[in-house]
Amino acid sequence: MSETTDTACGPLPPADRALGLYCDADHTIHLPYSRLAESAGEANEPAFLATLAHEYGHHVQALTGVFTEAGHALSDATVSRENEVGRRLELQATCFAGMFFDAARDTGLGDRASGPAVAVQDFAHWSGVESHGGTQLQQRWATIGFDGGSLAECDTWNVPAADIGGAEQDRGSG
Repeated sequence: MSETTDTACGPLPPADRALGLYCDADHTIHLPYSRLAESAGEANEPAFLATLAHEYGHHVQALTGVFTEAGHALSDATVSRENEVGRRLELQATCFAGMFFDAARDTGLGDRASGPAVAVQDFAHWSGVESHGGTQLQQRWATIGFDGGSLAECDTWNVPAADIGGAEQDRGSG
């Protein structure tokens, strides 16, 4: 984990907006330890795993062309549409994180108190992530990935807007 704040994609966003960043330009996950420790606590392994798995979900999106398609959807988009596309992208990455934890369930990653199932539950504690769909939706999509076991279950692009936060969130009421 690097403490750098400069990436090939530009500077890291402020800590209150993102604990980490996946940079598609160099296929690197940036997770400054100080941000994770300050936000989640020095020894919160589930939170560290959840953040890493979420950023790895973005890597999967980059490899499969989802980032490119999202970029096309954002060209000339309204603010409301930008928010919706952003939530769909973020919640899919969280769902992919849940799939990772499902695959790691019986591998010895962590122990009962800090392993994959606990890391999935950690998404309910994320704060300041309205751009990611808020804590309830983060938890829901992480659980879908953890319980679903297929990429089709993580298709945030073809679900109703209400399943990813909807327009009411863009107006500030959700």
